[in-house]
Amino acid sequence: MKKRVGFTLQPDVVKQVKALIDENKYSKIIRSFFHGQYELPKNIGELSSFQKVETAAEPIRLDQDTIDLLDEYVKQAKNQGVKANRSLIMRHGFSELLKHLREEEGYKSSQRKRVSFYFPKGTAEALYRYVSRADRNTVVNQFILQEYQPSANTEALKIRPRDTETFIIEMQQEAFDRLDQFVEEFGVKGVTRTALMREAVAQLIEKLSNTTSNEIMVENRLDAAIRDYRETFGHLQLREKLSEYITKG
Repeated sequence: MKKRVGFTLQPDVVKQVKALIDENKYSKIIRSFFHGQYELPKNIGELSSFQKVETAAEPIRLDQDTIDLLDEYVKQAKNQGVKANRSLIMRHGFSELLKHLREEEGYKSSQRKRVSFYFPKGTAEALYRYVSRADRNTVVNQFILQEYQPSANTEALKIRPRDTETFIIEMQQEAFDRLDQFVEEFGVKGVTRTALMREAVAQLIEKLSNTTSNEIMVENRLDAAIRDYRETFGHLQLREKLSEYITKG
């Protein structure tokens, strides 16, 4: 389900973008660009140059996946010291989209696209226990196309993780379309492409490990906490602390 979201953007940039694309595909192109090509600048300070520019209201039809992705970028920018909001991210996104359109002489969808998802923190590390980084795109795409079937528990699918990490996958168009087909078949608010991708990767991890993905991610977080404690307080104090917890148990 898509809804109109209001932004304050640079009118001259918006005008140039609209001049290079099919008017009927305006919102779709913006959504695809953010999921396929857009990235925050490596020098996060570049975002500040978009804070004091001439702006005008610009409504854009977005799905929940794209709204969530914008919010994730806002969170990342704030964590790096930039006072950001959705409009600031979208202004930078439009400037990057304009460059892309000019370089490519118009936006063209490819047979493969880099798509950003937000997963529960620890998902990537759990997956990499069984699949190499080099093979992850192929394995995930094959699983979605050949094996993945969404669960019937829509309430579980709608649950959003509190602690997240961004996970980028180069998806085949067929796999991308298959997820969207499932979303349309559900027709339930909150059951999004990202929700289905989270479930698909969780199912894949469970298949490869013969255990639940949640157990693996909890174990990963425990390992990370133990490493951090040892690096901060030393091996001896770590042993004492673990013994204390075991004794209490």
